[in-house]
Amino acid sequence: MGARLAYLDTLKVLLVVGVIAMHTAISYGLDGSWYLESYDEMSGAVVDLVTAVLGAGWLFGLGLFFLIAGRLSTRSLERKGPRLFAKDRLIRLGIPLVAYTLLVSPFLEYVAYRENEHGTGALWPFVREQVWHFAPGPTWFLEALLVFSLALGP
Repeated sequence: MGARLAYLDTLKVLLVVGVIAMHTAISYGLDGSWYLESYDEMSGAVVDLVTAVLGAGWLFGLGLFFLIAGRLSTRSLERKGPRLFAKDRLIRLGIPLVAYTLLVSPFLEYVAYRENEHGTGALWPFVREQVWHFAPGPTWFLEALLVFSLALGP
């Protein structure tokens, strides 16, 4: 196994910080979709400033994540072979995706429904309804990476 590339680790940390900052900004008024939103918390000037600062990361950050993943995946595929590579990706990406979609997402969707739409109703009927929607929510990138990884394998 080769040595870790410190510059890529540093870049990934910066990108993760950007993702956290962006989702936090969305929660407080920046345009976007998130579970809880409080539009009255940030003024228009602050939203404009945050948009300018985070805009470049928003435009290019996810692309960089996918570029890094694609660049590093070919080495892993060569080292493990197609079968073991696909199994590894199904475990590392598929299990968290399924767990989030079935266990976490329905509850968060209920919280968002109650808070943002002022809905009422019991939790479990709502959860039973949401489970059949299979929305990956913020784990959509795991779904994308899994599809790309499995397409790379054969």
